[in-house]
Amino acid sequence: MTTSILKWAQRGWIGWVSIGAIVSVVALSWLGYRAVNEWQRSAELVAEGSTDGAADLLFTAVTRDMRAVQASVLSGMRPLDGSSEATLDLDAVASAFARYPYPDAFFVATMGNELGPMTFYSRANRPPAWLPGTLADTPYPVVTVPQPPFGRQLLERIAPDLRQRKTLSAFEQPINGVACQIVALLTYSDRTKAHITGVLGFVVNLDWVRRNYFGEFTSQIGRIRGTDSGLRLAVVDSGGMVRAGAAAGDVRAISSARQFPLLFFDPALIDLDPPADLNTEWWVAKASMSGNTGVPAARISGRVTLFIASISALMLAGGLGLSARATLARARLVDMRSDFVAAITHDLKTPTATIQAISQNFLRRTNIDDSTRRDYGEIVFQEAKRLTRLIDNILAYARISDVTEVYAFKQTSLASVVQSSLKEFRFRLETDGFDRSVIIPDDLPDVHADPAALSLAIGNLVDNAIRYSGEHRQLTIVANVVDGAVRLEVTDAGVGIPPEEIDHVTERFFRGSDTISGGSGLGLAITQRIISDHRGRLSIKSQVGVGTTVALTLPIVQDTDDTHPDC
Repeated sequence: MTTSILKWAQRGWIGWVSIGAIVSVVALSWLGYRAVNEWQRSAELVAEGSTDGAADLLFTAVTRDMRAVQASVLSGMRPLDGSSEATLDLDAVASAFARYPYPDAFFVATMGNELGPMTFYSRANRPPAWLPGTLADTPYPVVTVPQPPFGRQLLERIAPDLRQRKTLSAFEQPINGVACQIVALLTYSDRTKAHITGVLGFVVNLDWVRRNYFGEFTSQIGRIRGTDSGLRLAVVDSGGMVRAGAAAGDVRAISSARQFPLLFFDPALIDLDPPADLNTEWWVAKASMSGNTGVPAARISGRVTLFIASISALMLAGGLGLSARATLARARLVDMRSDFVAAITHDLKTPTATIQAISQNFLRRTNIDDSTRRDYGEIVFQEAKRLTRLIDNILAYARISDVTEVYAFKQTSLASVVQSSLKEFRFRLETDGFDRSVIIPDDLPDVHADPAALSLAIGNLVDNAIRYSGEHRQLTIVANVVDGAVRLEVTDAGVGIPPEEIDHVTERFFRGSDTISGGSGLGLAITQRIISDHRGRLSIKSQVGVGTTVALTLPIVQDTDDTHPDC
């Protein structure tokens, strides 16, 4: 055949042109075929990346929430002093119930001559099926049940873990015929664990969890990833049953799955010595995509129009570049979005759940006295302000992230802004027993600022001081003139910030590694931006276990300064 082609080519340049055209067509067809295949694969990789990201987001949000009560709430609760029996702060228990739906009840027991007795705290609006007699006509969302008959049974099961000096006791045990998972924090008076001080834990109704818990997470993540066409999210139990969401019915659908144990604590705490009476069920967080038009369109377009092979190659190169960049950023983005979703969800749920509980009590009770009515009104008012502050922070971040023309600068009294902020937090400061000290000279010069933005910035600092306060509740605000500028310092006696995290706390969505309180991670980021736009400076000094001082420095109003030069 080769000889025949050469003979044909000897007829002249037309033969060589014909051979060149044939080779070019073959080469173009081959390149077009490869480009089409790569284009199709690129479209599939985009769909796979979308399902991987959604599965990661659902898995991270679910597992972090499932471990949050053990990791954050139990470590922050302490039995109240001055009582013959172990008792907990009802406000702290009510807040935990509002933020986390899966605990059916909390319990506590302290060590006297012997361990016990045990006191239980359940929800007023959702009495546990295994705890009879807890449906009480009470205006408060928490019902206290002292010394239930099965309390001794739980203590007898926890006793071997205490003798082994464990810090966590976790097991499954039926209570009055209801399958429950019990998680208990075991506390000691010294590091050698020689002396037991008490037991603090919570009970999870596994039947309720299987029916109700995962639906809210699945719908929330679905709304976040709603722009992904054809994306479906589901939580599947160990038996293959879909417990929340919906799985794709098409076997050709692109899917991604992440396994997690049905445990409401950190599994790493029991890896070395797993209890025999803890049955670990492995569930699956699954994301799938079907009905997406991207892949079929790529196939049809490629088969019909091979002449755009060169364009397809360019698109492939761009797609691969974007895919590589997205892959490097995806892990950090998933963590950041999960933290933000969890924090915002919890901070929004806490005031709304409190308002809902009080509203239910108003509807259920007809004999509420005036004193209780006023208390309810004050609580609803404060929770509404708390919700408003969170919304203001989110809107403020969106408003001032890239635009500074939104400020309305004028001569502003810093003392008035501080007093207004303290008035807003008066109820929380008085309720939590804060010692307040405000030192602002009467002759403090005015500053050139937007009063609303400055009030938001100072309010965020006061909110952080309250939120991260320790056992010693103190708030000090001092203002003076330093180097021709007004300097305002807000100091607390709280948990403090580790040195390695101080440079990062003003980054958006950043929350400390040891943070046990809620928060969106936007407060200090917004404050930093506002002060920077006011030609000021923000500095932070902190010591872990001692407290934190945040200092704001703002320029003094000049007689000839009528407008902000940067705006």
